[in-house]
Amino acid sequence: MIPPDRLDAFEQECRHLAEHAGELAAATGYEPGYITDRLATIRNAVDRARAANGSILIW
Repeated sequence: MIPPDRLDAFEQECRHLAEHAGELAAATGYEPGYITDRLATIRNAVDRARAANGSILIW
């Protein structure tokens, strides 16, 4: 779970991963666009969690 006080750091990690989508794609076999799309979905969840002063649960 990502609590409200860790959302900023978590979002920064997601941005960092997105910046390296090409390297992640090469290492995982997924297309870079697939990786960046998934990370965008997660960043959208961060925005929604902030608006609700809530957390994010990833499973």
